[in-house]
Amino acid sequence: MKMLLAENTGIPGVSGGTYGVSCILPTLQDVIDYEEKRQIPQQGYPRFIPHPHVAKIQQKHKLDGFDAFAVQTMEAATHIVDHFFETILQENCRIEEHEVCGNTYAILHVDSRLASRASDNITNSGIVLNARKASRILSERPAPLASNKLKIILSKLEKGSVAEKTWCFNSGMAAIYCAVLSLLKPGKRAVVIGSCYTDSHKIFSKLSEHRSFGQTVFLDRFQNGTLPEDTGLVFLEMPSNPLLRVEDLEAITTRAHACGAIVLVDSTIGSPWHCSPFESSADWVVHSSSKSLSGKNNHLGGVLFANPNTQIPTQRIQTAPFEMDPEETVILEQNLVDFSARIAKMSKNAKIVAEFLGTHHQVQKIYLPQNLKNGNGHVISFVLKDESEQRARVFYDHCAIETKGPSMGYERTMLMPYTLITRYFDSENTLTSLGLSRYLMRLSVGTENAKEIVKHLENGLNKL
Repeated sequence: MKMLLAENTGIPGVSGGTYGVSCILPTLQDVIDYEEKRQIPQQGYPRFIPHPHVAKIQQKHKLDGFDAFAVQTMEAATHIVDHFFETILQENCRIEEHEVCGNTYAILHVDSRLASRASDNITNSGIVLNARKASRILSERPAPLASNKLKIILSKLEKGSVAEKTWCFNSGMAAIYCAVLSLLKPGKRAVVIGSCYTDSHKIFSKLSEHRSFGQTVFLDRFQNGTLPEDTGLVFLEMPSNPLLRVEDLEAITTRAHACGAIVLVDSTIGSPWHCSPFESSADWVVHSSSKSLSGKNNHLGGVLFANPNTQIPTQRIQTAPFEMDPEETVILEQNLVDFSARIAKMSKNAKIVAEFLGTHHQVQKIYLPQNLKNGNGHVISFVLKDESEQRARVFYDHCAIETKGPSMGYERTMLMPYTLITRYFDSENTLTSLGLSRYLMRLSVGTENAKEIVKHLENGLNKL
């Protein structure tokens, strides 16, 4: 795969430095080659592409006939095997615990013939070995002290939260996984409202396969105000990903609470700057802190907040197997220093960019959040006029935005062919049912000069 040298990183094909969490895919052919596994970047989003440090550890522990997966903790590995692995996987794997200078980790050995199935469960749950921890293991260094201010800082940003009911996780998906399994009671079902991140969709789709939960119900919109009687948890993103819809959260919480259900909101795209779910009586709020909270593209983590007024015992949240690495807590604290100024600038730029896209003759439709506070957010999705693979190639390849690939929330503008990267193998019928165009583009607007961002987009659009 032909990769660009990311600005100021010194690492081919990655944006964010040594611990960057986004690979760069400069052309649409790079995206296709990545999805069809003809080429694999050396580094990218750590849940899908093992960081070089993690890959070294996995290679060190590899056994003949088995693939080795490095996992953050022994408890996390055991939990996934016991609760998410199919029987055939459970019968063809084994777990080892290792320790180097106080850094404990687990190696999950899986029969190579079943490795791809195991990998899906491991990546979905977000329990992969942290890259900074892997570096300490390889160099035989102990972990630093975790930040003792991070939860206080985060709870001041998330309106209505308190530090005592704030938890930090190894990844955003680990936070969602832990919250759902801790809060959803046996015999109850989850209801997911609106489009959501692909891996969140996978978690909810699999709930009834391995646990005593009812089959998850997926609703396109909360329109008629009804929920199944056995609903135990309602999940939605604010705004939804990637269609950026903003539901009536107050109506949802009122109905959910009336039937005894919990409301869990993923506010990653909205961020605390644009969304305050606790003001609408949501019970729990989750963020992937890797995105706009961090803003530097060099951190991996997740955060879960409980509404201080919730009646649910917070002891039910089993955080120990999934806790954020101490070094990541320090990095996130540092990155949060400029959060408010950074996200305000991103939102201001997004307004200008949205006005440009919304009036360009080569753009058929844009998706922009409405009814948020402090503007309309920093994420825009759009569909090209007369979209086709060829037109998508022309636009994407000629667009001069430097950071092209998955993820969002970086202080540098990011362009992502969303559907191709997240649902490449889905049929047209499936995409239609989800309301997705195959060549939908998602733009995460950064802090650069807005005129420059527009110029970079115009470079691609004018080639059509």
